Amino acid sequence: MSEETRCVICEADFRAESMVGGKCKKCAGLYPTAKTKEDVKVKFKDRAKTLSDESIKEIVYSILEEANIKRAICESCNQLYFRNSPAQKVCKVCKEKETK
Repeated sequence: MSEETRCVICEADFRAESMVGGKCKKCAGLYPTAKTKEDVKVKFKDRAKTLSDESIKEIVYSILEEANIKRAICESCNQLYFRNSPAQKVCKVCKEKETK
């Protein structure tokens, strides 16, 4: 019976002839410079930052624009906004400022 060696990356047991420098052939091909399992761990962004109000707003805007619902440019502040009527020229924020 052949002796098995553990891969330092995937921690699976392999025969000695299928190992390349302490790693299995698959891990050696995928991670040629890695020496430990920690070297290949993916650093994830903080989930709270990726799902912030701004990122969700951008996702919703892109979906609406894909559905051919376009945003117009406000004549007062030059910001993009969704029109409530075809004749609307300014955004809701600027309209509230004008009425005050």
